[in-house]
Amino acid sequence: MTDVGVNCKSLPARQYGIASAVLRWVLVRDPKGQLQPRAYFSTVLDDTPESILLTFIQRWTIEVTFEECRAHLGIETQRQWSDAAIARTTPVLPGLYSLVALFARAHLPEGQVPVQRSAWYCKSQATLSDIFSSSKFATH
Repeated sequence: MTDVGVNCKSLPARQYGIASAVLRWVLVRDPKGQLQPRAYFSTVLDDTPESILLTFIQRWTIEVTFEECRAHLGIETQRQWSDAAIARTTPVLPGLYSLVALFARAHLPEGQVPVQRSAWYCKSQATLSDIFSSSKFATH
């Protein structure tokens, strides 16, 4: 990744709507014109433009983690469950996934997880169910 110079302007502004709020916004523009201008917001008026951008960068890894959990672990898709059951299980799923990945890494040091194949479902990469299946063999 190469460093990109940016032009940055920060001003306080008032947001009107359902709940009125005063915001500090930062407009970031690529001086070369290769990237689209982007705006970032904060409700903390004393934040500097650098701290607003740093907070966004730090949040990005968390957002990616949640998106991956939604896509691969089914978070927020527990149908017909009660709200209390979802609240109990959702925080456990990323931790369980991590434990299974660490277990597979310890018991399959070459990193090769056997991919289960079936006549009706062809897949090119190992899934969590493949790791579970290989872990059954490792524990017996």
